[in-house]
Amino acid sequence: MLSGEELNHLEDQFDMLEAEARAEFSEQGSLVVERSVDLRYKGQGYELNVPYGSEAERKFHLQHERRFGFADRSRPLEIVNVRLRVSAPAESYEFAETLLVPGDGSQALSGTREIYFDGAWGKAATYNRDHLRPGDAIQGPALIGEYTSTTVLPPGCSLEVDCRGNLLISINDVVQ
Repeated sequence: MLSGEELNHLEDQFDMLEAEARAEFSEQGSLVVERSVDLRYKGQGYELNVPYGSEAERKFHLQHERRFGFADRSRPLEIVNVRLRVSAPAESYEFAETLLVPGDGSQALSGTREIYFDGAWGKAATYNRDHLRPGDAIQGPALIGEYTSTTVLPPGCSLEVDCRGNLLISINDVVQ
């Protein structure tokens, strides 16, 4: 922790961090470097990240006022962290697209399961996401399971798999 009075004396720390980053990522070519600091009012248990520079203190007060509804420009500040963010430009990535072939997802159907919607139990089809194909369309209620999550498709809703494998859900007849 440093006193906020040190805010204008951090150049050496940032220069050292930047030299290390440029050495470590030298093979990346040109780098974009962003300097920032985590500031807080002395004694607070939380801090805000603001860009480092001559306007850091002013930006902290403005951000504190926006986030918490007040700013006390007479209260001393503390520097909690200095941060250096380094990024390298990269070639744009084009996602693979697959031809849409209309289907009903039957190849991904893995069974049925009882689910509870709108105060009543009912059956929902269960699907394995890994086996869905671009162009498949499914009507709710359904559960689409995969390794990290389950997508719930409520009754009255529909789902389509797009050319990139995204699940697009339409909320049609659901009463809110």
